[in-house]
Amino acid sequence: MRSGAVWWRGVYLVMEGSAPRYRGNWRICLVSGFVHPTLLLLALGLGVGGLLDGGEQEQRIGGGVPYLEYLAPAILVVGAVQTAAGEAIHPIMTGLNGERTYHATVSTPITPAQLAVGHVLWVAARIAVTTLCTCLAVLVLTAVPPGPVLGAALAAFLCGTAFATALSALTVVMAEGTGLIQLVTRVLSPPMVLLSGAFFPFGLLPAWLQPAAWALPLWHGVALARGDGGALPHLGYLLALLTAGTALTVTRFRRRLTV
Repeated sequence: MRSGAVWWRGVYLVMEGSAPRYRGNWRICLVSGFVHPTLLLLALGLGVGGLLDGGEQEQRIGGGVPYLEYLAPAILVVGAVQTAAGEAIHPIMTGLNGERTYHATVSTPITPAQLAVGHVLWVAARIAVTTLCTCLAVLVLTAVPPGPVLGAALAAFLCGTAFATALSALTVVMAEGTGLIQLVTRVLSPPMVLLSGAFFPFGLLPAWLQPAAWALPLWHGVALARGDGGALPHLGYLLALLTAGTALTVTRFRRRLTV
């Protein structure tokens, strides 16, 4: 019992060591977490929605729901995934190659496994903060009741955290390179968002393209947040990705940092 408490104390210390980076810019993070989704909701929800609502396209795109309300759950999930991408990549790249703080950390009694779990939990905490800020924007700008917003926020948090674990494991493997950030932000993210059905119903995609989206966590997150179809397949996929991604991250940290 005591050894378990000591182990988790080490995980907490890893998270505490990540906090100073956040203390210096927490105001910017909170503002961007509210302002960015607000701008998206205004530009797309009201701008594009103004062209769709009240006509045949409203039935086709939003199923009779105003486009602003149709868009809101997807904005929560997209924001969580975008936060996951930044928070999962930068600390690992810095810790392994830049400042090499991870090497200094494992020279103390903290193990690579504790470092990996602390990293994952810190990223999850950052995703939670961003998701809460986005929830506030959704509640202010839309007529979606708090209950569905909370459900969509939980789906967004799960999707973002699951994606972060997989991306963390990949970052450890590719930490020597310099193109991972560009690969994720410029090559992976745009098609992932477009194929997820975030901005239009997934069924409007060509049938031959839909299978490509089934493997993407964002599609499952958006479908779970909207309540499209059965929740169990999407929930099962994201939980499996979270479990496998965390285990793989711990394994990669051990291989990289064990002397």
